[in-house]
Amino acid sequence: MQGSRVLTEGNQSHVYVDRVPPGGPNDGANVEGIVAFINWQHTAEGRTGATIEDVLLACIQRLELANAKLPCQENIQALAFIGGAILELEQREKRRAQQGLTGTEVAHA
Repeated sequence: MQGSRVLTEGNQSHVYVDRVPPGGPNDGANVEGIVAFINWQHTAEGRTGATIEDVLLACIQRLELANAKLPCQENIQALAFIGGAILELEQREKRRAQQGLTGTEVAHA
């Protein structure tokens, strides 16, 4: 992402920050978009951070809004690719569950 930077990194935990670019519709808003990925440490309250799937679903929502205002073939193609990525990740999770590896840091076969 343009203007993005990794705020923290380590132990499979990443936080990305993206500033609103000057001259855009939110110019001067001093807004940052922050994505904090799950760090694989589960607490009594559940996981911490977002999964890749969470972020991809958010991307689909944003693209659908963009496509409603300014429809184009590129948006439709991007939605299809992101949808395909989510399906692959769901398949990965099913395979991990079948192998008893859900919630572990062990690679599945």
